[in-house]
Parts: sequence; structure tokens; C-alpha cells
Amino acid sequence: MVRVLIAESLDIETLESIEETEPDLFIHFNEFKESVYTRNQIHLHYWPDITPQQIEQSISDYHALIVRPKIVSTKAIQAAQQLKLIIRGGAGVNSIDVHSASQHGICVENTPGQNSISTAEYTFALMMKLAARRNIDKAAQQVNARKPQPVDLFYGNELAGQHLGLVGFGNVAQAVAKRALAFDMPVKVYSRSLTPNRAQSFGVECAESLEELLYSDLHILSLHIPLSEDTHYLMNKESFGWLSHHENTILINTARPQLIDPQALADALESDTIESYAIDGDFELLTPFLNIDSPKQRILTHHIADCTQEAQTKITVNAIHQLLAFFRNHEVINVVNPGFKHNIRI
Repeated sequence: MVRVLIAESLDIETLESIEETEPDLFIHFNEFKESVYTRNQIHLHYWPDITPQQIEQSISDYHALIVRPKIVSTKAIQAAQQLKLIIRGGAGVNSIDVHSASQHGICVENTPGQNSISTAEYTFALMMKLAARRNIDKAAQQVNARKPQPVDLFYGNELAGQHLGLVGFGNVAQAVAKRALAFDMPVKVYSRSLTPNRAQSFGVECAESLEELLYSDLHILSLHIPLSEDTHYLMNKESFGWLSHHENTILINTARPQLIDPQALADALESDTIESYAIDGDFELLTPFLNIDSPKQRILTHHIADCTQEAQTKITVNAIHQLLAFFRNHEVINVVNPGFKHNIRI
């Protein structure tokens, strides 16, 4: 029998529909019920509000773990005596100690691309809010109150013609670029994997370095790169300095909060290098940005960029598909461990 801990929210209706169609697959929404299980059965324990500390205490009972951005610590992996597989619902795996997992023979997989459209649309919604500034809510409230104000108090801006800079050009950034181009926004991208020919095929301009991109005349800068040692505090005093020769850039980050140095951002707001900013990420990581004292507009949200029904359904389907492929067919999909070799024995 395979025991699987689902340690973060997946779409329950999708899970239930999969349970109905997959033989020997069972979902427990509370504790496992004591019973006699057969060797071929796969049992999913749905425990989305489990804490990282509880994972460390409970993980020894499970053969597989499914998480979203929740931390899977070195301590948890060391305690996981039976664990063979960790699936990250989403792309980024920086919250998982992949190196320790590899040392313990644990396969780590992700589900890239399943939440790209949702995150891109959320990025564009933030762009509309901060850059277009059409005051829709305020105007609607005044009309509903039968007290409309003069229309010249509601002037916003067109997105057409505003220059957008993208750092990174993975699935999310490509989807953002596609939507920006449809709004007649020039798009310039810095990505180490992007060549000028490939950029041309997408209709975007290619910057050879981050410095070149930030020296460009940007109205909006949007971050779409994974967190790593190289990208931690990518937006720091030096990089904000590259932006400072032109003022009032809008900064959007729907990737990871740790890409931005909070003190450097505070200084950039003070100097008018940054006009306004938006960050989406885990609530605990937003505290340094909540502490920034600035009159400039900001939007901070607690990791909701991919919170759409469509994204949750796709992530759930792919996570369970990869789980079944691993334990039934000895097949690894989207493995992120360097040089991992499948050696499953339950």
C-alpha cells in the first residue's frame, strides 16, 4: 500500500472525480481509517492545513508528499524513512531541500506551466490597477451613492505605448508578453536563455543583461524568475540604481518576494525611482514590505496569483497523474533532481 500526504490545497471536486475513475485509489479527508489494505492500493490523506513542523513529525508514515509552496525542510526529509516522491504543485521548488532529497533517494517533481495563465492574468490585473489607474471602483461607488463627481477627477492612463520590461521569459512571462503586445505595449526582456532570434519570434526585444534592461526607458518592470542564490535580492541597491536615471517606474513581482531587497525598495520609493509596486507571495515573507513607510501606492497579496479554478484543476490533475505514473509505472515526469535515477521499492 502507498500512503500519500497531500499537505496543501488541491481541488477537492477534481480529487473526488479522479477517485471515482481510478481503481485502488482512495482519498481520506480526515485521518486514515483503520482497515486492511491491499498492496496495490494508493491512499491519499488530504491535510491541507498541516504546518511544516507537523510535516516533520508525521512524514515518516508516508511514501509520497504533495505540496504547493509549503516548506519541506531538511529535517522533514531526514525523518522521511519511507518517502520516495515529493510533488510540487507548481513550478518553483525553492521551498524544498532538493539536495537533501537527492541524498536520501527521494524523487522531486514539479508541475510546470499549469498555473501560468492564471499568474499572467493576475500580473496583468496588477498592471491595469497600477499603470492604467482607471478608478473604476471609486466611480461606481459614487454613482451607486447618486453622487457622481466631475469626470476630470477620474483620468487614468492608456497602457498602449507604455514600455514593459520582463525579467525572465518562462511560461508566465511569455503569457504576460502576449497580452501586453495585444495592448500595443513595447516589451523588452532579459533572460539568460533568450536569444535575439527567439525574442523576435515572440515580438519582443532582447536585452543582453539585466543592467541593459533596467537602463531602458521602462514604465513597468515585472519579475518572473525562480528564486535561487543568484536571484535572491536581484533587485538591490545596485539594480535600483540602474533604474534611477528615469523616474516613476512601476514594479510588479508575482514570482517570489525574496527577489527584492526591502531596504533598497524603500530607498527607491524615497528617491522616486519607483512610483508604485505590487508583490504577491507567502504572507510571512511580506512583513518587510509591510514595514516600509511610504505614501506611494502598493499592493501586497498573500500568494493568490494562481488562485483560479482552472489553475487548481490543472495542477490537481497533473499532480495525481504524476503520482500514479511513479508508483504504478515506475515513470518519472518533470523530475528536478539532477541525475535522479528511479529506484522504487515499497
